[in-house]
Amino acid sequence: MKSSITTTYESLDFKNSIQKNCGERYSVGAMVSKDSSTYELTLERTITDTKKPPLKENLLVSKLYAKYSHKFDNGVTINLNHLNVLNDNIAPTSHAKTYGAGVGYFFDKNNFVNFTQYYTDFRKFNVYQSDLKYMHKIYFDSIMLKITTIAKYMKLDDYKNNPFSKNADKDYLTAGIKLHAHYKDYHFGAGAYFGDRVFSVMKDGFKLQHHAMEFKKTYMAGIGKNISNFVVSLRYIYQEATELPMQNKDVKINNTVLSVKYKF
Repeated sequence: MKSSITTTYESLDFKNSIQKNCGERYSVGAMVSKDSSTYELTLERTITDTKKPPLKENLLVSKLYAKYSHKFDNGVTINLNHLNVLNDNIAPTSHAKTYGAGVGYFFDKNNFVNFTQYYTDFRKFNVYQSDLKYMHKIYFDSIMLKITTIAKYMKLDDYKNNPFSKNADKDYLTAGIKLHAHYKDYHFGAGAYFGDRVFSVMKDGFKLQHHAMEFKKTYMAGIGKNISNFVVSLRYIYQEATELPMQNKDVKINNTVLSVKYKF
């Protein structure tokens, strides 16, 4: 059995936003692997300082993420995802729920492909999202390099019937690439997404962007280190977006993430 507990702290800073100033996000997650099955659960809490007016109070959001995956002896994998916005005191997408199901295949230990279909019920509208991911590992002496390419297609349904989502497009297609290098006890990562996206599921089902922000660019970089049974990592994420309800463009989000994982 392989298990781990991860705690994460995030600092968010918004530039040119009409609604948000800065925020903090806290999360705790657990993973348990037994035989060929893996169970994952993460609880997330975000507190955002808002501009008053137009808003009357700070933003408080709680989310729950769950995932089950299983690998068969022939290299085929399956995964089931559930995402839940437990509470949002401002946005109408509070209590949104996402359901996901996927299938993958290991061609060998260094090549893997996965397709996952998500359905998100935002109550007043729905989003169908299809993710296709391919992972390839390369070894250079003591360095392992993992390259992951991702394609996301999102289709919105009934989104024109409310002011929160009516300025979105019907379809979105975005592509991403992630690089992860492992050398001895050190980890290095970088990544980027290209193409617009909105109301999207990210991070293999452990992130749901439930606010009406159309993301244009995303760039990521990070470093981590193994220390005994702990893995400590620091990441930086830069994003550009448009706040859709008021058509406010050129919003810039700077996100710094510190996480500590304990493996046992």
